[in-house]
Amino acid sequence: MRRSLRFLLVLLVALGCAEPDPGAEEAAATGITVYDPNTAWNGFTLAFFRRTYPILIDMHGRVVRSWPEARVKTRVRLLEDCSLLAFGTGRSVVEIDWNGAEVWSAGFPDRLPHHDLIRLPNGNTMLLTRTRGTESDDVIEVDRAGEIVWEWSSGEQLAAWVEGNKRRHTGDTTHMNSVQILPENPWHDAGDQRFRPGNVLLSARNVNLALIVDKRTREVVWTYQGDLDRQHEALMLGPESPRRGNIVIFNNRYSSFGGDRQSEVIEIDPRDGSTVWSYRAAGLYSPTAGSQQPLPNGNTMIVSSMGGRALEVDRSGRAVWEWVPGFRLNRPARYAADHCPELAALGPPDGPSIRPTGYRHVDRDSYQFSRGTQRHKLEIDGVKRQVLQSSYRCAQILVPGDASATLRYGIARRRVRALGLESYAADFSLILRNPEADPTRRAVVFEDTIAAEGEAWRERTIDLAALAFEWVEMCLDIEERGLDGQAEPGALAFWETPSLSAGGAADSSDESDARTDLTAEELAVQQEHLRAMGYVN
Repeated sequence: MRRSLRFLLVLLVALGCAEPDPGAEEAAATGITVYDPNTAWNGFTLAFFRRTYPILIDMHGRVVRSWPEARVKTRVRLLEDCSLLAFGTGRSVVEIDWNGAEVWSAGFPDRLPHHDLIRLPNGNTMLLTRTRGTESDDVIEVDRAGEIVWEWSSGEQLAAWVEGNKRRHTGDTTHMNSVQILPENPWHDAGDQRFRPGNVLLSARNVNLALIVDKRTREVVWTYQGDLDRQHEALMLGPESPRRGNIVIFNNRYSSFGGDRQSEVIEIDPRDGSTVWSYRAAGLYSPTAGSQQPLPNGNTMIVSSMGGRALEVDRSGRAVWEWVPGFRLNRPARYAADHCPELAALGPPDGPSIRPTGYRHVDRDSYQFSRGTQRHKLEIDGVKRQVLQSSYRCAQILVPGDASATLRYGIARRRVRALGLESYAADFSLILRNPEADPTRRAVVFEDTIAAEGEAWRERTIDLAALAFEWVEMCLDIEERGLDGQAEPGALAFWETPSLSAGGAADSSDESDARTDLTAEELAVQQEHLRAMGYVN
């Protein structure tokens, strides 16, 4: 009876609104893999369905509201009157009411709004932008008339950090990716003016820096770098948190690709920068994007955007909720069941616990073999291929469940013949080593030879299911015979980048998820926006 009443409430609230795509409902609802209703912070999660439109799901992934007609992108927030604040598909920010009608917008012909926007207590909107023709980002506050009433330029204020950063990115020197107005906190109550409520907390990814700007003077009054590596979402915990005043950051740890491949959430005491809590787990790795949200009960919702999942962990690090819908997640956010009137009308989210046996999720980038810097594009015998730069290449990977590796390899047949190398042959091998089980043992699990005559390029699939959830050193090797001094080793035989996949897992990095009904102008802005977000070069 209770579920029937709840269904009727959902139906009544949604009447007159656009129906959600059935694909959204199925993808969302089948993605809940872990749920402990007694420990999770129960509410509703706002997200994007395949980067096309906002959806609102309950704790079981059921879509309770969607806005398929909303022309918005990448970041959306649910306000206290149940309207949505979001980036428009062009150079604008928009506000859309619960029924999908646009009730406010502000356009910026010479600026690109990106990454983050928030509604301030005075009704103004603060957002990150980049002015056309510049390389750094600005923070602006606009009123309801769309007029800029406050502005801060990172290019001017962070020049010393930009020049001193070894990873300076041409065209994108600061890459600001989050903004927050400081809430009430005990540090300011004790007299520390750096943490005055109303000051602005920012994250600058490309200088590995979190910072606070004094809203009145526009001066940088606090900074933190620690071991940050392309971090996101710096947030100070507010009065609703048991640890108010601490600052939490999603540290992508981009460079850990060559090692443990683990992103991390850190919580610091901003007075001295000491770490008071952290979460890191094998299989959680989002080299770019990603976010975290401190929840009022002390839990933290962590989003691995590139891994296509959101999980809620308690203070001990135990996962109490996980959502893996099979598509990239752009900063989903959890809201209380009574956050706004229409949400409260849906009733409290309920449902049984989900405790899968033997389940473990591994983010795609935890088992990706190589990065773009380790491969290059070549035209081989008239076919464009992306090949590894070295004939011997190893990578430490965490093997996902029910995994397989697709190997593509071959020789430049035309060049072999042009050099007259009739006795030429290339031996290809895949070598695996499990350092944890036996550091000295290496096993050749695949061998093949391609000679000067016959098939020049091949594809084979290797089953890795027996190595599920193990750390493995995977090495690809080529030994060439019959070169006769006519060519350098590595110039005739090549591995393409191997493709590793988990059974049934969707590729959350698929750019085809983006909406396709954009105008030519909106498409141009979208590409500019994706570059600003760091998704494309």
